[in-house]
Amino acid sequence: MSKKIVLARPHPFIVSQMQPFLADLGYSGEKLERLEDLDGSLDSDIRGAVISLAVTSSLGDSAETVFLRLRQLRAKLPVLFVALLDFSQVQSALRQLAEAAGVAQPFLLEATEANARNAMLGKSEAFFYIGRKDLEDPVRRAAAARMLERHFS
Repeated sequence: MSKKIVLARPHPFIVSQMQPFLADLGYSGEKLERLEDLDGSLDSDIRGAVISLAVTSSLGDSAETVFLRLRQLRAKLPVLFVALLDFSQVQSALRQLAEAAGVAQPFLLEATEANARNAMLGKSEAFFYIGRKDLEDPVRRAAAARMLERHFS
């Protein structure tokens, strides 16, 4: 049985590299075409959402707009943030998203073996991020896989 997630802010990186990674882990992604469709995409079977931090997306809305709408609809749904950049380059953007959502103490998590057992995975305060290099390096890819399964369990 496939585990369902919503690709809440699609980007070519998600489609070309992230979606096959998710599929290898047994996840099927429902690609969002319009922000208005988010309401109907969040049935009880959805285990999480993926939001691209890229400047542009086929959705047209910003990562912040999508994230805040997602929080309004299902505040506790785990979210995975993705982009082509390294973790160090997106930390300030993740903190800004957390602040906009009213999360006073966000836990910023990158794909590392040290974070693979982090107790915050799956919680709404966890801002878990996977970048392109995380999928290219076999060790980081394995850690990302373990983290994602805990985050979306």
